[in-house]
Amino acid sequence: MLAGEKTPFEMFLVKLFALIPALALAAAVPLAWGWGLDWIDIGLAAFFYTATSLGVTIGFHRYFTHGAFKATRALRIGLALTGSMAMQGPIIGWVADHRRHHAYADREGDPHSPWLFGTSAVALAKGSGTRTWAGCSGAN
Repeated sequence: MLAGEKTPFEMFLVKLFALIPALALAAAVPLAWGWGLDWIDIGLAAFFYTATSLGVTIGFHRYFTHGAFKATRALRIGLALTGSMAMQGPIIGWVADHRRHHAYADREGDPHSPWLFGTSAVALAKGSGTRTWAGCSGAN
């Protein structure tokens, strides 16, 4: 289950669990437009999505987990703040889980593999709710 090839159905389920929330958001925008949602809201959402995504991918992942570059104190603080705004838990827990993820990618011990609880639709839904992966595969 945690090693080897996944069936096409299992991969379909993983993609479905990633796609449904995006489609729901796309459907909700036209429904809410003009009475609670306008261009300012879209701009703020885009800005904060970008900032928190960079905080997690560059900050939590590349800097704090892998030490991929040197950063000034101000940049470290900024990356920690924007990464924390993504509500993925404290830096120390995120880094520990992510290092474990790299050590055990899609095997027993991987803290955020969608395959942790089995290969059924219910098991994949439960596994996809574990910590987010920040655009990472076992090779990162």
